[in-house]
Amino acid sequence: MKFTLKKYLVFFCVVFGLLGNAAAYAEPAERSTAYQLYLEAAETLTQADSYLMAMDMAMLISIIIDIGIGDPFVLDMESESEIIMAIQLVGEDEFIMFMEMVTVTMDEEVEITAYFADGWFYMDTLGQKIKMEMSFNEAMAQAGVNGITVFEEEHIYEYFVEETEYGTLITFIIQSDAVYELIGSQMDLFEEFTEDGYEAEFSFSDMEYTALIGEDGKFVYIIMQFAVEMDVDGIIMVMDSFIHIDIIQVGGIEIEPPGDLDEYLEIKL
Repeated sequence: MKFTLKKYLVFFCVVFGLLGNAAAYAEPAERSTAYQLYLEAAETLTQADSYLMAMDMAMLISIIIDIGIGDPFVLDMESESEIIMAIQLVGEDEFIMFMEMVTVTMDEEVEITAYFADGWFYMDTLGQKIKMEMSFNEAMAQAGVNGITVFEEEHIYEYFVEETEYGTLITFIIQSDAVYELIGSQMDLFEEFTEDGYEAEFSFSDMEYTALIGEDGKFVYIIMQFAVEMDVDGIIMVMDSFIHIDIIQVGGIEIEPPGDLDEYLEIKL
């Protein structure tokens, strides 16, 4: 498969959008109480005028190619990323976002800077400065941010809760058939791989979602883990993903735009 800059960007968004997580188990909790506590914590972010978070991501990727002669070719890769992201509400349903990411894959380091404002998503990576016109939700999907996604209670089939000295630790096990709804915006990007006749199929494991909620009712951190298997025109990719999100600050953040936005080249995905 030939990767153009366009397909690289799509692949980047898909891979870093497929993020999930895991945590320690405790005793089963009463469902409505645990879910209500989660919703109230989520609202502190969704209703805040701004927030700042740090993310650590780890991903194990296995690529399997079987041409029908001899044993299949298997390539295992590890990827680790560190991300700082700030989001600010600047008007009714109007947001700006700034993100810095450093990713290391197979000893190769890639630095990415992203900014969103006024319906434009800016990305500086691989020596390319590009911009794409899109909505805020689309920009968040491009950046691969889904850790604060609010999911429906009906999608949870196991609950666990533990009181700790740092707050209440909640773990949800989310059904595999509901994971698509959490990251569906990334899956839509697979259309890019099928436009030239490629076929793409994918399946998910259950997701384990853990959140530590402080005494003030706010998220301290969120952890997610799940696996996804993709078959792109006979090439199988299995990804085990882990993400840890620390909520550093809620409210009181002002994002300054980069000074070189006029240097970004417009592209269309």
